[in-house]
Amino acid sequence: VQVTGISGTFEKRLVFDVPATILGGDFELDGLVPGSAGSGLLLLGTDFFARSIVQIDYPNSRLRMIERDSLKLKKFANAKIRRIGRQSSPEIRVRLNDEVDMWLMLDTGATGGLLLRREIAERYGWLDKYPSLPGRAYGVNGIIETQTFNLPQMTFGPYTQ
Repeated sequence: VQVTGISGTFEKRLVFDVPATILGGDFELDGLVPGSAGSGLLLLGTDFFARSIVQIDYPNSRLRMIERDSLKLKKFANAKIRRIGRQSSPEIRVRLNDEVDMWLMLDTGATGGLLLRREIAERYGWLDKYPSLPGRAYGVNGIIETQTFNLPQMTFGPYTQ
């Protein structure tokens, strides 16, 4: 299967018959994608999530899985999300620094903050306005060198951080 991450697109061999306990239930998972070499990381893919609606409550650090037939999702949606063609990762509409609205990939496995193309940060002068440091971003396919800085504000859905 082809896996796209921060460092490009790579082919990975799927892993099957993996015993797991998730949300108190025991499962045997199939079609998992291995992370970067030697990490021991396995990614749950769309096959797993296609059966449920996944509610991510970022402010309260909670995750809930709901059967698709039990909820009309559009009635409760509070953020704009889209999927382009057969792209596997959804995109979410965000407002950065109360200056620009854009669509960004929603990566629920990301731990390092928001990843932007350098051209965007340069266009808005953020690398000049805010102190920055060299850094690294770790993804499913490897590591890339980055420059990190903090924006004072980001809004997605009704939430401003």
